[in-house]
This record gives sequence, C-alpha cells and structure tokens, in this order.
Amino acid sequence: MSSYLGALGAFTASITWAFASTRYSAVAKQRGAVLVGVVRALTASLLWLTLLAFNDGLGSLAQITGVQALTLIGSIVCSYALGDRVFFAASAQIGVPSALAIATIYPLWAALFGTFVRGEPLGLRRIVGIACCLAGVSAVLWMSRGPTLQRTGSLWLGGALALLTSLFWAGNAVLLKQGTDGLSVFQANGFRYSVGVFLLLAQWRPSQHKVAPRQLLREMRVPLTLDTGIGSMCFVYGIAHTDLALGATLSSLSPLVALPVAAVMRTERVTVGKAAAVCLTLAGVILLVTTA
Repeated sequence: MSSYLGALGAFTASITWAFASTRYSAVAKQRGAVLVGVVRALTASLLWLTLLAFNDGLGSLAQITGVQALTLIGSIVCSYALGDRVFFAASAQIGVPSALAIATIYPLWAALFGTFVRGEPLGLRRIVGIACCLAGVSAVLWMSRGPTLQRTGSLWLGGALALLTSLFWAGNAVLLKQGTDGLSVFQANGFRYSVGVFLLLAQWRPSQHKVAPRQLLREMRVPLTLDTGIGSMCFVYGIAHTDLALGATLSSLSPLVALPVAAVMRTERVTVGKAAAVCLTLAGVILLVTTA
C-alpha cells in the first residue's frame, strides 16, 4: 500500500508544481528569480519547522546523522544552487521548451542509479513505461515552442547545459532518497528548506524592483500554499516510499499536467499531436504504477 501512496504522492507533487510554477514565473519576471526563491524557501522552512515542532519536536533534528545531513544538503544544492542555475543558462541558449525537453530525461538517470547501485528492480515493462513518459512529456514541450522561443545561442552549448541539468535534477532525487531513510517528512523538509534559505540568501542581491513584503506574499500566496505545503510533502513522501524509477518519473510530469490546465485557462491551444503525447505519457504512467 505504501508504494501506491508513494506513487500518488510523487504524481501529486507534479500537479502542484504545474500550478505553482506558472505563478512563480510571472512574479519572477517582475521581482527577480532569486527573491522569489528566497521567499519560497523562507516560507517553507518556517512552515516545516512549525510542523516539526508539533509532531516530532525540534529536538528530532538531532537524529539526523552526519551522512544524512550531507545528502540532504546535496539534494538542495543539486536542485536550488546548481540545477536551476544551469537550466536557466541552457534556456538562454536554446529556449525554455527545448531545454526542458532535454532536461526532462533526468528520471532515466535516477532509474539507472536505483537499478545498478541500490538494486531496485527495473524490468521491460518499467523501461517501456519510463520511455513512454519521457517521450510524451518531451513531445509536449517540443510542440509548445512559440515563435518567440527560438534558439538564440549555441545549440551544442545549450544542449550540453540542459543535459547537465538533467544530471543535477537526478542527483536531487537520488540524494533525497538516500537522505530520507529513517526520517519523517517533517524532519527532512524542515532541514532541507532551512539550508535552502541560506543558500539562496548567499545569492541574493538587493533588487532594483522594490516591493513591500505584504504585497509580495499576496502575489505568491497561492503557489506558496500549493508548492511549499502540499507539493513538498508529497514530493518527499513519494521519493521516500517508491523506488527511484517510479518516484522520479511521476514527479517530473508537471509540463504534461500544465497542458490541460493551460487549455482550460485558454492560454494554449491543444492540438492532436499534444493530445497524442498526453495519451502516450498516460500509458507510461499506467505501466509504471502497475509494476510498482
């Protein structure tokens, strides 16, 4: 039962990120990406430290071993400090959709690590399922390219940076899996986001766009609730209670989930090709879940 709940948690994390990332992107264009990241990490750390105090107690952070602390810090570095920054550099070279299409293969690296290092089962059905998910999501992203999102730099440099991004994002999933063994979701998130605050504050510089804290919180209240509350809990639980092939793949489907959302909001037109890509990805999800 826990494996199915873990699969549901990983997929739910992708749903919350599909909604939250849209708003984050809009606010970041006006306020700056680093400031948005600082607010997100600060809100999450305060939330999870409060939840930790009422559940396991703040003293339970002492139960985190040195090895676990290093792996959890590594997961934050791979996602916040390195992965996202390299991705932005890649998108500047080849555009956001193209960079995402390449970086989306990160569940493949996580699955291979789980199989060859952790001894997790793979099998033909799961290989086909992963391939269908990656192909479907990549197809959606490629077909979402607009006339203003063309390549503006080096194709080879952008592709290499996007590939490097996929390795960092895979490292986040792998290290999170390693670091959460024996920890509750409150301990893991309380520690990770607290470290994330310091990492992002080290990168932050006073923005030229002045904004009152209350105004910024109003602008971000919905994505902060979805992402730092529901999404982060589901992601950590999903990675901790599934193997890497399943958890990493299901948590990477945000671009796919965002497609029907955009269609409902009439911000993107759904074509036959995109619908076919959705069906292909859903087939991959079914294969993954039925072999969990």
